[in-house]
Amino acid sequence: MYDEPGRRSIGDILLHPLTISLLLAAGVYATCTVPPYLERARYEAVDEALAPIREEWRALGEAAGARLGAALAILEEGGESAGTCGRRSGEVTVIARPLLERLAPGDRPARDLDPSWMSSDVWLHLASYLIAPHEVEAQRRRNAALRSAIEAPCLGIFDAALADDARISGERRFEGGDVVGVLRIVCVDAGHVACEAAIVSSPFVAITVKQRSAEGQRSADARAVQDGAAWKYWDTLGDRLREVAPGLVLRRRLADE
Repeated sequence: MYDEPGRRSIGDILLHPLTISLLLAAGVYATCTVPPYLERARYEAVDEALAPIREEWRALGEAAGARLGAALAILEEGGESAGTCGRRSGEVTVIARPLLERLAPGDRPARDLDPSWMSSDVWLHLASYLIAPHEVEAQRRRNAALRSAIEAPCLGIFDAALADDARISGERRFEGGDVVGVLRIVCVDAGHVACEAAIVSSPFVAITVKQRSAEGQRSADARAVQDGAAWKYWDTLGDRLREVAPGLVLRRRLADE
């Protein structure tokens, strides 16, 4: 069968340069337009699902503030520890006293919160030092961790006499990171300091990874010395807690991390 004179076949039309140009332009437009639209729609859907979770976080934040205020009041009353840690069990989070004073209700002079790694992550989230990802499960996990910390009968409060942030001091060398102070286990419902332990921590090693650029290497080294100081501090806390309160389990990170 022959095409009628003067009529183009579908193949000729599709292969015409103008048709090809139009198809390419449509493809480029779809590539540039559809993915951002889908991403925006996905973001809005997640944002809608996060609304009740964020509302719960605000309510938990108020409850946490009251709990921390009660713990601080017990601490400020002074007095010797009751020596009851041996009978305690369960998880315990730790908060450095400057951060405790910031989060507890009341007006107090601002104090330096660094190094921030002296407090459990749940309290750093409450103080907005850490931000949960824009994900439903991540923010549910954060809420669950704060709820658990509020419901825990006891709270570890670290009062530092020395808290020197770790820093690079030369080629493959660092200084600082030394922490000296007292960890007190405050049992809020019982209304007393259950026990306390002296803490002395001094980092001796930092593990870094070779980077391609000088700027990347400086950043990696700075993170490494911070991580080394934090690891030694938390390792020391764990060792001392096992000595004075073997039934308590130290919690630094959010659950399931």
